[in-house]
Amino acid sequence: MATMRARALTAGVVALLVTGAVIWALHAAGKAEVGGVLGVGPLIADINLALELLLVLGLTWGMFLARSGNIEAHRVNQTVWVLVNGALVLSEVGKLATIAG
Repeated sequence: MATMRARALTAGVVALLVTGAVIWALHAAGKAEVGGVLGVGPLIADINLALELLLVLGLTWGMFLARSGNIEAHRVNQTVWVLVNGALVLSEVGKLATIAG
């Protein structure tokens, strides 16, 4: 049980750091506000959309894991996606702070 908890937290923190690093790198390189792939907004919005869709798929997969009785895998999965969502929320809060300021 303790090893699964450690694995879930480790995987979640790694996912959070990778997501945050990608967002930070885009801003640092000045590429966050350039035209996006979809053409209607900045690149950072397109990446956010892709990550949100991946988040929905990951959380849905976690539901199937729980319903199939694989609760430990469900816990690891949900921990990872909740921490990724935390990185996305923090990036949005940062954007709102610059708009409001």
